[in-house]
Amino acid sequence: MKEYFELLKMLKVGNQSVQILHRHLVGENWFGNHKQLGEYYEHLQDDVDTFCELGLANGIDEPTIQQALDTYKEVEIKNRNARDSYIIVKELFDEIVAQINRISGLPADVINRLQEAQEYYRVEAGFKLFRATIDDIES
Repeated sequence: MKEYFELLKMLKVGNQSVQILHRHLVGENWFGNHKQLGEYYEHLQDDVDTFCELGLANGIDEPTIQQALDTYKEVEIKNRNARDSYIIVKELFDEIVAQINRISGLPADVINRLQEAQEYYRVEAGFKLFRATIDDIES
């Protein structure tokens, strides 16, 4: 299942990227934003574990980190403020939502778990991170 394998690669590199953002955060409200980025990479790590195990249970191999890095790039290691970091996380979460939409042909329980994850990433990207990264909403 190519699309599922791609999701696993995306999650692995995304997890590493959010860890980098977490460690190299600078600026206002550092403690709160640092904590939020930590929660994001912990969530991603849990999903890496869950979806790798579900994949293995359904005959889908886990990609190596090298296979994942051959397809997806980690973010550059440099200091970023919260807004720039959240924009990167929002783009990642939007990509995860889109990738989950491409997956089919798996047992209903796996599809259900994917949809639950998709809901989390959609709400975080489309509502919370969106609001955290805009300057103003026109009426």
